[in-house]
Amino acid sequence: MLKPVLLQLGPVAIRWYGLFLAAGAIAGFFYAQWIEKRLGGKIVKELFLPLVLFGLLGARLYHVVNELPFYLAHPAMIPAIWHGGLAIHGSIIADALYLWHYSSRKRVSFLRLADILMPSLLLGQAIGRWGNFFNQELFGRPTSLPWGIFIEPANRPETFGAFTHFHPTFLYESLWNLFIAALIALWIKKRPTKKSGIVFTFSLIGSGIGRIFTELLRIDAVPIVSGIRLPLIISAVIFCGGVMMLGIIMRAKQ
Repeated sequence: MLKPVLLQLGPVAIRWYGLFLAAGAIAGFFYAQWIEKRLGGKIVKELFLPLVLFGLLGARLYHVVNELPFYLAHPAMIPAIWHGGLAIHGSIIADALYLWHYSSRKRVSFLRLADILMPSLLLGQAIGRWGNFFNQELFGRPTSLPWGIFIEPANRPETFGAFTHFHPTFLYESLWNLFIAALIALWIKKRPTKKSGIVFTFSLIGSGIGRIFTELLRIDAVPIVSGIRLPLIISAVIFCGGVMMLGIIMRAKQ
């Protein structure tokens, strides 16, 4: 039986979720530094910690808004991120706003900053998703496929209580984001682009594709708009926005 707590030290619980979040942040930092060396810049050390903090805040606020009835009834649970409940869409929005503010204040290219830092969010997400495995959350529909994961009865939605194994959508998203981060690293290593925004928009497109796929499988409760899951709509907007931005950047002069 999986347990969300790795180690209990008196009143302090060290959770797998927090461990993977920290590991994702550290890996993202070194990945961003690697990209920075190849694309040029000296901003990772200055920006990374604020982006991690704003990303966590945005991810949590997005989740709380999506689950507002529960958190209105249990307000003490709002800061309890160690129990899970961080949304990548919230991180993207919060970090993009912070980068926009920073780039405007410092008069530097927003797209170049995003080129350096956005891929690290994908890598961090790829690692952090494993916390969902130990929390037994964010899984998909029931499945008989050999890689389906067993979910404890207490963690199954009521409508799927008779099923035992479910799609590991957190794993799908983790592997996909890792694949996109690896593609970006290979691309930068082979052909470092001087045109700002290419890496950023490719990251948006890749993230959007992966999340659209997993949202079609996920069964966790989220707001529904015209019969469609809200995160699915936002993922489609991110994907389409990335495609349009990429087209504009590619047509623009060097």
